[in-house]
Amino acid sequence: MAEVLGTRSFMAAQSGIEQGMMGLYPIGGPPATACPDFSENIAVDNCEAVIICKDEPYPPPPNEKYIHFRLEATGVCTAGGQTASRKLAIETRVKEQ
Repeated sequence: MAEVLGTRSFMAAQSGIEQGMMGLYPIGGPPATACPDFSENIAVDNCEAVIICKDEPYPPPPNEKYIHFRLEATGVCTAGGQTASRKLAIETRVKEQ
């Protein structure tokens, strides 16, 4: 049971990361310049994913500015009195126009 819950919580966290990336890079639109509001959690079959986004200016090359994003998603699944959680993170940056 623990292995199944661990896998399901990993997949919930992965879904959270994918949802977060869709918020940062919407299809058919420009990339985000600030963290989207992820006020709704993903919840399916006793699993939940919570998404957190952090942004900050990132000035590597001269005369160019970037916004650095860090997405974190925590997946938690519960069944039969057991709970498993997994946390994933991804970082990306967007060049300011």
